[in-house]
Amino acid sequence: MSGVDQSRRELGGQFALRLRVKIQRQDEGYVLGLTPSQFELIRRVVITTVGPPRSSEMIGLLAGPAARDVLRTVSRMDIQSSSSGVELHLTPNELHGLRSILTSAYLDADSEETFYVRTGFFTENVKGVARAMSNAIGEL
Repeated sequence: MSGVDQSRRELGGQFALRLRVKIQRQDEGYVLGLTPSQFELIRRVVITTVGPPRSSEMIGLLAGPAARDVLRTVSRMDIQSSSSGVELHLTPNELHGLRSILTSAYLDADSEETFYVRTGFFTENVKGVARAMSNAIGEL
């Protein structure tokens, strides 16, 4: 069994019970309610997908004009001391950009092992969070 398969088996149910994402309208934007694990997944995926060496043009075309703003938002947040939920305050464009980033990240994965080494998460976890975001948006 490869290291990735072993890690997947060990983490198997870790995200299964935590795939609910909360989204609420607030003023002109939205508040995305996440568990610390979900936020860490988002942070790592956003940084590896939108960060250097990708060009601004490429990022804008793949994830929308707010993709760099999403990168700045998640890069600045520090949740190390928090064991409770994490709130991300996003504009409609940033929310769209975040979901686009998550979707393009798992679609563009060369292999599960490469994706896991790069982000520390499996593509199925990213798909689950992106799907949970879609479900929460549908409930607004």
